[in-house]
Amino acid sequence: MSKFLIQNKIYFLILCFFSIFVVFFSFYKNDIDSFYSFFLSLSFVTIILLFIYYFTIYKLIFYFPINILFNIYLLITFLYFIFNYNYILFNTYPAFFNDLDTIVFHNLFNDAIILLITTIFFFNFAFFLIVNFLKKKNKLFSKFK
Repeated sequence: MSKFLIQNKIYFLILCFFSIFVVFFSFYKNDIDSFYSFFLSLSFVTIILLFIYYFTIYKLIFYFPINILFNIYLLITFLYFIFNYNYILFNTYPAFFNDLDTIVFHNLFNDAIILLITTIFFFNFAFFLIVNFLKKKNKLFSKFK
């Protein structure tokens, strides 16, 4: 294995452990008892990690395209949000908007996670199609040279 691949696997494992730990710790710290929210959060993090693994380790992309940076950006902001869930619920949100009931905020949180999951899935799927299309197009044009 190349040094680049080993280094990517090590960084990816660190990112996986850190992300999963933050999800579990955040739900414990903020007393969020909804299994549905936990399942959505864990699936969101898992989907992002699977796409990062696919494009950086399995496909061996040596550059960092916009989809990987976008995935990491959404992962970090999501982890930061669930880590500070209670602070946002009780301090930040009422300061900018009207007071919300905890259940309403929780439902909005679940809906936002569903939107983020579909955004991540379709954005990465489009990138996957573009990469495969360009590979086939390059092979086609290389025959005519």
